Amino acid sequence: MAAGAPMAPPYRAQRISVAHDRPFGFLAVHRKSGPVLAAGWVGGP
Repeated sequence: MAAGAPMAPPYRAQRISVAHDRPFGFLAVHRKSGPVLAAGWVGGP
C-alpha cells in the first residue's frame, strides 16, 4: 500500500470576519459552473 501527503485543493479558501450590525444578503455559488445554489437575507441579529 502506497502512502503520501494529501493533494492540495484546487482552490484557496479565505477567512472573512463580519459584524452583523445591519441587514445583509448572501449567495452560495457553485464554483465550477456558476449557478446560485442558495440565497438569503438576514434582517436582524
